[in-house]
Amino acid sequence: MNNFIDIHCHILPGLDDGAGDIGESVEMLKIAEDDGISVVVATPHMGGGIYDTRIDDISRAAGMLRQRTGTPELLIGADVMISPGLIDNLKNGKVPLINNGRYLLLEFPVFSIPPVDYLSNLFDGLEYINVSPVITHPERNAIFSRNMSLLRHLVDAGASVQVTAMSVTGGFGRTVKRVTKELFKRGLVHAVATDAHNTKRRPPVLSKAYLKVKKDFGEDTAERVFITNPRKILNGDDIDT
Repeated sequence: MNNFIDIHCHILPGLDDGAGDIGESVEMLKIAEDDGISVVVATPHMGGGIYDTRIDDISRAAGMLRQRTGTPELLIGADVMISPGLIDNLKNGKVPLINNGRYLLLEFPVFSIPPVDYLSNLFDGLEYINVSPVITHPERNAIFSRNMSLLRHLVDAGASVQVTAMSVTGGFGRTVKRVTKELFKRGLVHAVATDAHNTKRRPPVLSKAYLKVKKDFGEDTAERVFITNPRKILNGDDIDT
């Protein structure tokens, strides 16, 4: 097992609630490499009035980390909280897309979602500027977990869905694990990522979740959500559903 691609990882030091310093960042990369991950996309939190992360900060921190170690390959993006002004910030180059392509990691509040009309307008605006949203960890959102038809509506409107590896394996509890499995059954998972934040409680590990998905849904599904679609996201290509 190798060549996993992790499109969501809080590995850059000191920018958010992820790696605390560059030493931990280097150790996280080592854990990822040992787990068979060949590419890590550094995606610090951005927006939502919590983290004042700027694209220059991300590029600078990623460059510093690359100087310390060359593997796995390190690319940049951001885990962007849905908020007013997002379209303008994208137009003005203030928000990084994954690997400078067309895919945007889009994070929703844990206990709510914006009104459907607002989301429809947002998604129309993203489509107009050729940006494809990837909804991050909806299995941990209180609304999506109870109303998967709403998530289906957003997927039909052009979104993709990324769930977290630890959600697959039960690291966030039985309820989240059950919801994640149901999302797979409904065809609402397009990629699995680590969403790693540190070396201990939330490490950059995909192999355990890969084996679980392979066992429950078959090797084709596992390859699609851990390797094929993440690679397409890096390259800005249409993903497989």
